[in-house]
Amino acid sequence: MRELGAKLIPVSPLKDKTLPQLDGLILGGGYPELHLAELSANTSFQESLKQRLEDGMPCYAECGGFIYLGRSMTVNGETYPLTGFFPFDFAMTDRLQRFGYMQATVAPHTIFSGEEPETLRGHEFHYTKRVDTTFYATVYDVSKKRKAKILRWQEGFQKNNVLSGYPHFHFYSNPACVACFLENARKEQKKRK
Repeated sequence: MRELGAKLIPVSPLKDKTLPQLDGLILGGGYPELHLAELSANTSFQESLKQRLEDGMPCYAECGGFIYLGRSMTVNGETYPLTGFFPFDFAMTDRLQRFGYMQATVAPHTIFSGEEPETLRGHEFHYTKRVDTTFYATVYDVSKKRKAKILRWQEGFQKNNVLSGYPHFHFYSNPACVACFLENARKEQKKRK
C-alpha cells in the first residue's frame, strides 16, 4: 500500500475511543477471543466505526476483523456484543475450522474489483465459525488444492464499501486489488471535502 502511495495510520479498537479520520480501513486478523471483554466494552469505538462504514468508508476486514464487524462472539458459554455492522454471530469451537493456503475469486464491483472479477491468494486459520442462520450473499469463490482434489466453497461478504471474510489475502498476489481499494479510499477522501 505504501508503494502505491498510501499513508498508513495505526488504529486500535482496544485503546482508541473513536475512529480517527481515515479514508479507508483494513481490520486485520488476530485473536479477538483473547480480548473480547475489552473489545466489547469499547462501545464508543464500535459506534464510530459502524457509522463510518454505514456512511460508505471503504474497509477490508479479514478473520478477526471480520468477527469484530459481526453482532457477537461466544467463548466458553459467554456471549460478547460486537460492532453489529454485519448480522453475524460467531462462536469459538474446539477444532480447526479451516487451515491452509487458498485462492479466492472476488466478484466484480467490490472494493477489490472493478467490472471484472479479481483473484487473490491467501490463507485461512481459524477455530471460530458463524453460528447464525442469516442468509447473506457471498462474494468470494474460494478454492484449495488438497492432494489430488480441489476443494471449493463460497465465502466473503459485502455491505456498502466493506469487504469481509475469513481469508487473509496476500496483496502482492494481485496488486491491482490494492490499487482498486486505494482508488475507493481516494473517492471517500473527495466525498468528505
